[in-house]
Amino acid sequence: MSDLNFHPQQSGLWLDSPEDREIQERLELFQVFSKIYTHNRALLNEILELENSSGKSLSRTGLFFYLQGVVVEDTAYLITNLLDGHTQALRQPTRIWTIGRDPRQVSLILRDKRLSRVHAAIWYMPQQGFFLSDFDSRNGSFVNGNRIQEHCPLKDGDRIRLGSTTFSFFACTEFRSVAPPSLQCLQRLQDSSGGIPTLPPEVGEDASGNQAGREVAPDISSKPSITPQSNMPTEETAKLPWLKKPNEQI
Repeated sequence: MSDLNFHPQQSGLWLDSPEDREIQERLELFQVFSKIYTHNRALLNEILELENSSGKSLSRTGLFFYLQGVVVEDTAYLITNLLDGHTQALRQPTRIWTIGRDPRQVSLILRDKRLSRVHAAIWYMPQQGFFLSDFDSRNGSFVNGNRIQEHCPLKDGDRIRLGSTTFSFFACTEFRSVAPPSLQCLQRLQDSSGGIPTLPPEVGEDASGNQAGREVAPDISSKPSITPQSNMPTEETAKLPWLKKPNEQI
């Protein structure tokens, strides 16, 4: 094998053209990977395995993965595009969404070789919010780069990594109504689109000339639900706080 410590400038070769500089950069990169492979072959193999396992199952042409917790009155939902790459709203009566590779034990099944069969759970506690719990997984659960121990509260904008799967978490617990479109905006839509559907009576202006509108709570009751597979807690979910005795604390 040729000398990996070869330096063009030291040998009297000056790389002035863009093509020559590109060759030099590639040579230096090759030297770095050669040193990694020589001194830490297992690390390089793990990096390559991560690239192969996560790229085929989840990385679809730059798709941004997210998971959003939504609370409507007394019902909690998870909205995510982690499953099959398209957005779904998931309703779970127990407010516990388990995550892992085993379809017989978890609610959210992810094809990630670095995930445990029952890896973690996201759950909702009324008046407290959403939490992430790790079930003693081999490769751990991370929030904003920090490995969590048991239960971790989640906040809007957190970055979560489970195995080699990374996604953003968002929380939505408040809803508010916004002003309806003015008649001028409606007229512009009418002119530009060649016709819009008939508007409900609460949109537009009332007889006094004021904008009228009423708040309508979002209806996502028709979204698919994930029912618990058993009324009895599993070994992993039994560790979650609200399944403990009343005098115990989180």
